[in-house]
Amino acid sequence: MNILITGGTGFIGALLARTHVQRGDKVTIFDVAPNMSRIKDVAADIKVIQGNLSYASEVFNAVKDNRIERILHLGSMLSAPSDANPWASFQVNVVGTVNVLEAARLFNGGTVVFPSTIATFGLDTHTVADDATVQHPTTMYGCGKAYCENLGRFYRAKFGVDFRAIR
Repeated sequence: MNILITGGTGFIGALLARTHVQRGDKVTIFDVAPNMSRIKDVAADIKVIQGNLSYASEVFNAVKDNRIERILHLGSMLSAPSDANPWASFQVNVVGTVNVLEAARLFNGGTVVFPSTIATFGLDTHTVADDATVQHPTTMYGCGKAYCENLGRFYRAKFGVDFRAIR
């Protein structure tokens, strides 16, 4: 299977890249600042694209040119930097996710797996969240992730994109 991992040289992305290579999948990593140290043992078996999720053409080309069948969309700006620079966070986390969803829709990119966060709930650490818990994010990161979950639901309902949010 042809897999695209955005943010693929981060901690979790590198673990997923290695696992998919070991399964025999063809792995392409899309990362704004690739750090090859985490994947050096499998680097020969991975295609790495340095790119920016905010640029639709870069995301589209990565999906189209590599005939991607599944997108593991881990690329994002994390919580503290998102709160410090909300505009950049919006560009990377929200616009980047729209670009991934559009690429999946336009180029048959298959399943989009989107790791979300408990930050979408805005809860204190002593509260238990279940499927009925209403989201009230209190950080830019949480707001962006909650919005992207809804974007994924829209793309699934409107265009049939196989979107799966996990948290």
